[in-house]
Amino acid sequence: VNTLAERALMRLQQKLQGLEEGVAMSTEGQVNLLIQQARDPNNLCRIYAGWQPYL
Repeated sequence: VNTLAERALMRLQQKLQGLEEGVAMSTEGQVNLLIQQARDPNNLCRIYAGWQPYL
């Protein structure tokens, strides 16, 4: 059994249940967290320079 795949599936299941770092979050809390992560400069610097979302 692939433990890496099992961990990925477990994490996906946690996200679908609203669990973030072991804490249950409301839908609003999840949305706010996703927006914060999307605007985080540490995440933005990893985007492919040629990414063109408008296409």
